Amino acid sequence: MVAKKSAKTVKLSYTERVLGAFTQVQREHRKHAIHIATLRAQVRKTAQERKDKLGPLWSNWVGKAIHKLEEEGIFAATEPAGTLTLTPLGKKAVNAARQSLSDSTNVIPSSVPEELIWKEIQAPTRGTKRGRRSSIKPLYVGESDGGDGDETFPSARATRSKRPRTSTKRGSPSKKPVAKMTKTELQAKLHALQKDYEDAVWRRDTSPLTDLDEDEFSETNRLKAELQQRKAEVEQLRRELAVAKGQAQLDEARAGTPYRFSTPETTDLAFSSLIRPASGVPTRSRPLLGVTRTQSGSFISNLSKQPTPAPSSPGAGLVDDQIFDGVASRHGNDDTGVFDMQEDTNGHGQPASPSSVTPEVEADSEKFLELKRALETRVAEVNQLQTQFSRLRREYSNLEAAFREQGSRLTSLLPQLEGESSDSERALRRAKAELEASHALQLEELHRDIEERDASIAASNAEKENYLARLSSLEQALADAESTIAKYVAQVMTADATIVTLRSEKSDAQKESEVELQAQTSIVQELEEQVQSLTMEATSLKEMIEQLEASKEAATASLQQAVLQQALLSEKLGEKEVENESLGEQLSDSMNEMSALKATLTTSETSVTTLMSRVSSLADSLSQSRATVEELSQSLSSARQETATLREQFMTTGLSVATLESELAVSKQTIDGLTMQLATAVNERADLTLELQSAQKAGEAKALSIEELKSVLATRTDDLKKAEEVAADLRESLKGTAAKLTAEVDRNRGYKENLSRKDAEVKDLTNKLSMAESMAGKLQSEAQMNETNVQNLRSQLAEAQDVATTTQDLLSLTETRHSRQLAEQKSVISDLQALLNSGRTELDGLKSELQDAHTTTGELQAQLKDQGTNLANARVSLDVERRRASNLESDLAAAIGRAQEVEEELVELRVSKEADEATIKNLKGMFTGLQETNMRTFAEVSSKVVTAKSSPAPKRRSTRTVAKPPPFKLT
Repeated sequence: MVAKKSAKTVKLSYTERVLGAFTQVQREHRKHAIHIATLRAQVRKTAQERKDKLGPLWSNWVGKAIHKLEEEGIFAATEPAGTLTLTPLGKKAVNAARQSLSDSTNVIPSSVPEELIWKEIQAPTRGTKRGRRSSIKPLYVGESDGGDGDETFPSARATRSKRPRTSTKRGSPSKKPVAKMTKTELQAKLHALQKDYEDAVWRRDTSPLTDLDEDEFSETNRLKAELQQRKAEVEQLRRELAVAKGQAQLDEARAGTPYRFSTPETTDLAFSSLIRPASGVPTRSRPLLGVTRTQSGSFISNLSKQPTPAPSSPGAGLVDDQIFDGVASRHGNDDTGVFDMQEDTNGHGQPASPSSVTPEVEADSEKFLELKRALETRVAEVNQLQTQFSRLRREYSNLEAAFREQGSRLTSLLPQLEGESSDSERALRRAKAELEASHALQLEELHRDIEERDASIAASNAEKENYLARLSSLEQALADAESTIAKYVAQVMTADATIVTLRSEKSDAQKESEVELQAQTSIVQELEEQVQSLTMEATSLKEMIEQLEASKEAATASLQQAVLQQALLSEKLGEKEVENESLGEQLSDSMNEMSALKATLTTSETSVTTLMSRVSSLADSLSQSRATVEELSQSLSSARQETATLREQFMTTGLSVATLESELAVSKQTIDGLTMQLATAVNERADLTLELQSAQKAGEAKALSIEELKSVLATRTDDLKKAEEVAADLRESLKGTAAKLTAEVDRNRGYKENLSRKDAEVKDLTNKLSMAESMAGKLQSEAQMNETNVQNLRSQLAEAQDVATTTQDLLSLTETRHSRQLAEQKSVISDLQALLNSGRTELDGLKSELQDAHTTTGELQAQLKDQGTNLANARVSLDVERRRASNLESDLAAAIGRAQEVEEELVELRVSKEADEATIKNLKGMFTGLQETNMRTFAEVSSKVVTAKSSPAPKRRSTRTVAKPPPFKLT
């Protein structure tokens, strides 16, 4: 059955809606806590987007779903009131649902749809529905009454119950065997297995933990290849069967049989199996000479041998349906075959007999049987391959489950391994620290051993000296002389050692003093450069201040000019105000006159109708003049307001100038303070230079004293060389050092073996031990050389025995001379020690002075930094003042422009006032002319009234026409 797409959408429960709204709000607004009203609004929004209708009480159901989730522990209420958060239990449930869905659908967890996750979370809490009543009548009923007893119809279950709804949770795969699956199910199964195989290959390639053997995958590939081959063979058999069936129909058409090729009643089982379907579907017996019909009742013609309506491809579809109906019957289908047809008992057609079958048809039937047997074998092989494939699939699923368990186990072991690695790192650090401490202790012990060895060597030397003294018992005098010489040589060597140490200390002190002097000179140079830069900045600041003062003077001059202009403008405004007051008085007088004229005119309206139009025109002109006067008064008021604003601006500019002056004074004070600080810094620099010069002079004096000491030491070195010639005899004392040195070498080797057991981090100690071994080798070589020297000395002693008699006389002289030399040397050594002590004290003083100089330089640097900050602040203030000055200049320019505009407006006001005066004069002339004309008309009217008599109408007209036009022209 082909799947159809339904127009209905899946209805979500309110729990799913709430969970989806919660995640949507978190994703859009990135909030941890969400209010219930926000959730309700999001539920409504998502329903509108999905075009899903909500019920009238949907908000109540949303609230119930939220309370239900709170009871289950997925949501939790937090502060403020009405807000909800996702609990750790809820997060765990979401992760578990996502993981289970990804495992069941073989999809990455991040790509699982959220709707399925919400359904999975809701599935354990969803209630069960009641089952429907199983009172439905069967669709088909067997015909027990009437008809033949062996005829049956397909029947349905007597009681039809509602099919249970299957949830979207996909648990374990279907347990339906492969042999009972249909073709579509097998294809779907094959596609799913191919997808799983591709996913497994991808996982195996990307993960180092799933490195499987290739035998299983090669086996599956082989089985797939065989399956494809079997399918190709089945398709080929189908095509051959279709061709054979078409040939059989053609042969039957050629033979001209009037009836359908029906099943003869014979005992040939092979031939009967060709016609009857493989499935054991019971069929109704066909009467002879009947009309051939299909099972559905459609008529089959004896000529066309096709049911009505005829299919598009005769023959092929029937054979294919027969073959696959047979296969489907093996897989569990209960459909009837195509060739299981029926005949009407009322028909009169005659069926074909077995004798009417031709040999060609029998050959085709045999070929068809062979093909059918081959097809059955192929189907059996395919079933076997499918069983093997299902077995391999199960093994593969088991292996995949094992690999997943291993992956989960590894993921669970990862934090433990990380903890163990951190613990091991800490342990390694501790071990490293302990090894370093032990190495330091061992180094100290080695140094101590070396010192002890040196002491033992010195003791052995003394013993050797005593031994040599004992050996020289043959000649007591020579032994005494040698002992005294040995004592003198020891003293000289100590003196030499002290001299060497003094020389080294002196050279170190000189080097330190030179380095410190160089550092001081570099610091002084830097200070000089800083002072120069500060002086340059001070000069630049002074120039800037001078520029600011010049700009200030220019601003004050411009302010004075503006004040003068303001005074002139105020005087002009006063004059204009006086003129305006006089004009106002004149206007008030004219208004009074106009009111009087209006009163007189109202009395004469009955007689002077012709003059009303002129009076109205005059009134219009008067209203226009009033409007112009009002406009002039408004312009005057605006000019007054502008002058007031200008005064306020001038006041503000004056205040800003005062603030600028105060800021300039403050900046001057800061600059004076900076100059004072610079002067103090220069003085301190001069003091430092003097101190440095004095220190240099003291160093030069000390250098002279050191040179004197060098000369004294040179004289003493000559004496020491002479003493060394005598001390060569003492080298015989180094005979016994060889054995001790070998013992020390053995000890060093033991130390080396002990140290070689340590880690590779003790390379420094091994290097030092190798150096000690090299020193021991050198000592051994020196011991051998000493032995050769001792042998030479022995030969010389043998020769000296002959000269002993001669040397006894010289011993007394040498003793006295050496005693004098020793006394002199002791005095010289004491003097040298005193000089060294004095030099050390002087060096200490120099060091203290240098420390003081360092402190003073640090203070100077701090002061310079403060000065730099002050200069930066001063620069900022100067920039601010410059900006203010530029703002003031712009304000002054604007004020000047406004003043010019006011002057222009005043000029315009003068012109307009002159024009108004001219118009007023014209109005006055007009009023006088009107008065004269009115008086004339009044006189004429009064005279006429006095002389009024009954006269005809035309004369009245003539009297009306007597009135003359006014002598002026209305404008």
